[in-house]
Amino acid sequence: MLQDARLKLKDQMSLISLPDSSEQRLRWNRMRLSREEVSYRGEIRRLEQQLSDLEASVERLRANVINKRSKVNMHDVENMALSLSRASKHLSELKASFPSLQSQLKQTMMKEMA
Repeated sequence: MLQDARLKLKDQMSLISLPDSSEQRLRWNRMRLSREEVSYRGEIRRLEQQLSDLEASVERLRANVINKRSKVNMHDVENMALSLSRASKHLSELKASFPSLQSQLKQTMMKEMA
């Protein structure tokens, strides 16, 4: 929260020093998109970590069943299924947001190159 406030303040201060309003809008848009991209990449990393943790849990459960001949606890299986369902939903949300972010980045880059 404090970091968000710092970034917003930094954005505003950088806009003050720019001479042209179109250049200001372009700079502000670039900074906003950069923050969105960083956020998107962070969400992807968190999702990858969740899936990695889930995979490790499934593998431990499988190893226990095979090696120790232990019975499967349905509560554990349901929790893993719920975790997978949440990760899948999160992934589909991220996947849906990517084309918008990608097109906005392309448009901003084209404007910067002009």
